[in-house]
Amino acid sequence: MTWTLHVQEDRSHRRSAASTTFQPVAPAANRSSGSDNRRASMRSDASDTRSQNNPSHQLALTAPSPNRRVLYVYDDTPYGTGRKLRHRIFARMVETIESRLHVSRPRGPTPRIPLGPSKMKTYRGECDIIVLDDFLRNFIFHCEAFGLTGPPRVYMDDEGWVVSSQETLRVHLLGAVLKGSAEEWFKACIQVDRPEGEPTLLEVFEQMFYWFIQSSAINKLKRSFDEVEYTSEGGIRKVFLALKRSGELLPERPGLYSFKETLLKKMPKRMRRHVLHGGVSAESSLQTIMERAVSWEVDNEQDQLYSQPR
Repeated sequence: MTWTLHVQEDRSHRRSAASTTFQPVAPAANRSSGSDNRRASMRSDASDTRSQNNPSHQLALTAPSPNRRVLYVYDDTPYGTGRKLRHRIFARMVETIESRLHVSRPRGPTPRIPLGPSKMKTYRGECDIIVLDDFLRNFIFHCEAFGLTGPPRVYMDDEGWVVSSQETLRVHLLGAVLKGSAEEWFKACIQVDRPEGEPTLLEVFEQMFYWFIQSSAINKLKRSFDEVEYTSEGGIRKVFLALKRSGELLPERPGLYSFKETLLKKMPKRMRRHVLHGGVSAESSLQTIMERAVSWEVDNEQDQLYSQPR
């Protein structure tokens, strides 16, 4: 009798472990059925391996239901009451920096991320709160991707409290993505006329904010909220996001009722009639208003599709 070596995979763990067994080889006459069984088993094993190693296959198995509900939320909580409007906006940006960057994250292998200053948004000193807020959020996103998170200062036995290495890199990265008037300001006020000691990101950002963001920027932000328009390209969801963005940035945020009233006014007449049918109004929930508006858009698109000549 001939003996042959078979290697079997143990899939009881995520990594494969090979176990060696010796099995007798069947005579030639009876070998075909065993061979067929082994081929079927190998195909099944290969299919299992593909399922484990192919992320897209796993995603297909765990894909979210298309009926999952989209939530529409607007935050009308006032902030920074009792201070000047410009100070309130700055305080909100400070909270964003502190909550996202001044936290220590678990250390682990740093992945090679194809990101760099060339891929980042730049700021040119525009007197525009939305432009600056977009820039800040993009800057924070890249800092998180690069692993540049952590406290702005650390305590050294021989020097006391000093600016951390992560904070220094954050300041250098900020300077690298400033262009135009903002770049000139950074060179003159931070690099040349340097404040005493190593500046922190918040200290640099505070000077930059009050240098470029004047009171006129608040009026511009209010106009951007009022001038949002409905377009067929973006639909009602784009209107909602634009109103939400401008409204939540305003130092005096519109109340939820006022926000819903504005949202209804921005809708096309036919959409508004559909939404308000059956007793729905600005008193209704924002979720109900948006779901009815999106439903009308879907039905309207289907009607237009079927009405086209074939």
